Amino acid sequence: MPVNREESLSSYRIEGIEKGLLLLAEENKALRQTISILVEEVRGIREENRSLKTFLSPPSEPVKAIRPWQPEKVKDPLESLGFFERIWAQVVEPQKMRQFDS
Repeated sequence: MPVNREESLSSYRIEGIEKGLLLLAEENKALRQTISILVEEVRGIREENRSLKTFLSPPSEPVKAIRPWQPEKVKDPLESLGFFERIWAQVVEPQKMRQFDS
């Protein structure tokens, strides 16, 4: 059965199609705005991640070993003396041992 052209494209139907297209255009515009906001947010997060990666990544150069401070070793003044001389210095001449007092 042949379809009449005038019946298939009635004014009501054309208005419905126009309203549908305008609604789709508005939704498309809203979606584009939402997408642009999300894209900017993702860019910010990527940049933040990049800065955190550089902050948290290990240094490219190995860390130099740090020696803790130690006082200088004091040479024993009685080191060159013999056994009896050492005992004599400790008992009779205690001033030689004063440098070891702290």
